[in-house]
Amino acid sequence: MSNPWDRATGWEYDLLRTLPPEEQKRVWKASWERALRTGWPVLVVYLVFLPLLVLHFLSDTFARQFGGGHIEGFMLGLWMDHRYVLFAMRYLPSLARPFVRQELAELAAARME
Repeated sequence: MSNPWDRATGWEYDLLRTLPPEEQKRVWKASWERALRTGWPVLVVYLVFLPLLVLHFLSDTFARQFGGGHIEGFMLGLWMDHRYVLFAMRYLPSLARPFVRQELAELAAARME
């Protein structure tokens, strides 16, 4: 399985990829811990999960419109959720870029001492 930063763009991720694998994982984990201490994840959760409610409503309505029932609507909703979440997860590395940058700066400062 590839890492989330393997296909991410930006100089921060280029620098992250030059580190040893265990150091990459440590910086990535520390940047996410830093991000979770801010209000940033709340905004991301709202932006990602609120549209899922709309997708569920639309999938159920769409399935009933074409002669299906709740099961078909549920299955269509699961498929739409899967596609939507895959699409949304492609943007997480770019949203985490400031936190990765800060962790890399702290790592560089620690190595300079």
